[in-house]
Formats: sequence, structure tokens, C-alpha cells
Amino acid sequence: IVVTGGSSGIGHALATMISSINSQEDLYLISRRNPGVEGCKWLNYDISDVDQINMVIHELKQVNLPISLMVHCAGTMRTFPSFSVDPKEYIASLTVNCVAPITITSQLIKQLARGKGLAIAISSIASDLSIPGELIYSSSKSALRKGFENLSADLSRLGCSFVTISPCMMD
Repeated sequence: IVVTGGSSGIGHALATMISSINSQEDLYLISRRNPGVEGCKWLNYDISDVDQINMVIHELKQVNLPISLMVHCAGTMRTFPSFSVDPKEYIASLTVNCVAPITITSQLIKQLARGKGLAIAISSIASDLSIPGELIYSSSKSALRKGFENLSADLSRLGCSFVTISPCMMD
């Protein structure tokens, strides 16, 4: 089981729940801060950095275990007025919210296929809404949703399943 964003929010809650009910499978949590979840293997990577995305992929490929569940919870929300979108901030958001989950899932597809796994992307209701000041967040989560739809179209024939969940705004 692989969870990104396991140190806070939905990812931490999910990792804590999985850890408490699952002792059969290894639980790998990818985050830049220690998640403090018992029974997990913490992979200390910052997925806003493309080099670190590649390093975590390499590490998980080395483990070479079948993956039954992969949940992408990591995300970042940057609020800017639409008249002053900063390209560096936009690229940083796209990297965490879209590029990392799609790339990690794509690169680990052989392990996911061996586990007949389920890959889940946590998007946002914002991906379907036009919210003032949320151009970067909304569009990056929309790209994630569409990317997972395409992963499903391309790779579900391998026995994997792909789901996108779009929760409402949360604290």
C-alpha cells in the first residue's frame, strides 16, 4: 500500500486507519514531514521536486512488491487573483497536484498490475467549479482528474482500477 501526503489531512487520516486495521501488507507513506503513523515505512520525499519524485519511484521499484492500493492525497492550494498568476507557483502546484500522482502511478504500473491494485487520486470539488482566486488549484485538480481518466483508459486492461475522488473543501 502506498499513500502520498501521509503527514496531514486526508492522507494522514487514511494512513492511520489503514495502519490500525491492516497488518498483512506493508504501508509506505510518502511525505516531506514525518507522518508519525505506527507500522508504516516513511519515505521522506518532497514531491514538489521532480528529482525527488524520480527518487521515490526508484526506491519503490527497488522494493518490487505488488501494490494493492495506491492513494494520492498530497496536494497544495495556492490562492492568487487571476490577473497575477505566477508561473513558478503554477508549476509548483501542477507538480504536486497532478504531475507527481500521475507519474508515480504510471511508473509503478507493473507493481500495481501484479497486485491487481486500485489507484485513487484525491482531487477536489474545485476541479468542477470556477472559484475566484483558485485558478491554479482548480485547474491543477482538473488536470489530475483528466490524467487519471486517461491512465484508466490506457492501463485498466492490465487489471488495475483507477478512481478519482473529489471531496468538498476541508480544513
